[in-house]
Amino acid sequence: MPFLMGLILSLIQGITEFLPVSSSGHLAIFQIFSKSFKEPPVFFDIFLHLATLFSILFYYRKNLKNYFNLYKIILILSGMAGTFLVAFPLKDFAKQSFSSPYLISLFLFITGIILYLANGVREKNKEMDIRDAFLIGIFQGFAIFPGISRSGITISTGIFLGISSEVACEFSFILSIPVILGANLLEALPEIKKYGFMGDGSFLIFFLITFLLGLIFLHFTNKIFIKRYLKPFSFYCIIISVLIFGVVFYGKFI
Repeated sequence: MPFLMGLILSLIQGITEFLPVSSSGHLAIFQIFSKSFKEPPVFFDIFLHLATLFSILFYYRKNLKNYFNLYKIILILSGMAGTFLVAFPLKDFAKQSFSSPYLISLFLFITGIILYLANGVREKNKEMDIRDAFLIGIFQGFAIFPGISRSGITISTGIFLGISSEVACEFSFILSIPVILGANLLEALPEIKKYGFMGDGSFLIFFLITFLLGLIFLHFTNKIFIKRYLKPFSFYCIIISVLIFGVVFYGKFI
């Protein structure tokens, strides 16, 4: 793993994982357009996701105990069930879409529209129920596609359902913990045997960079949803989407 590539991927993951702009979309586009870089090992991608998972665990360390009651556990299980129902049947198509800049462009555009619509919803304080958790989980399932922001689509779904932005943010990120673990654990075990948990010495540097940036931007993401400062991110996703489409389309017919 070249140090420069590891550093760039760490920065992209740490900055974009929690912002509603799709880290997977940014990573995929970077790898498609950066032909001078070799594709990083699967383990490194898993490794960066685990770093941002630790960011969530640290940030919500005081709140996690509130989820050790029967009702909250049922909410989490309902969300996981919804995610599984969508993500499992679509996983093969989602893997293929990582190599298609056209699809990534489309998904980023969809994320931008969702954020724009969520920005205009009035704040409410509805109590979350099992149906809400299930619906949030369903929409989380679509975040397996690069360009669909997991935080953007799940928190926006909570807002559309009338849940307060603060509660929707917390539930979204807590719900991501078992999903990230489940999605990466099986792939991680054989890779850990190959590379060791920290790979070479530079992996620890990349882990710390991603973890610290994740903490900063997780806090920032909570603020922008609570204050409904979503339009800049909506416009960003739409502009990036159009630019990607234009570059690829023009490149095909130049």
